[in-house]
Amino acid sequence: MEGTRGLSHLFPNMDRETILRQLAQIEDRVQRTERQIASYRGTVSRLEQDGRDAMWAKLMLRQCEEVLALHLTMHAKLIDRLSRSAN
Repeated sequence: MEGTRGLSHLFPNMDRETILRQLAQIEDRVQRTERQIASYRGTVSRLEQDGRDAMWAKLMLRQCEEVLALHLTMHAKLIDRLSRSAN
């Protein structure tokens, strides 16, 4: 996977059990971050509808979206590592 190639140093010689544990943790983080994103989108929408400044909420939303992208990259790398450990 192109975007995950540079992350191999983060998962050196993990056994299958460790990979599965890490995968469960990252899946939890993905879910929590997705909920945060939904919350910030609602906050941005309410602020804008009320004619209020939404700059900080938008900034937090963007940061959460960036964190989600990192989590998803880590998830993909763990899935790749898991599939290779099965062989």
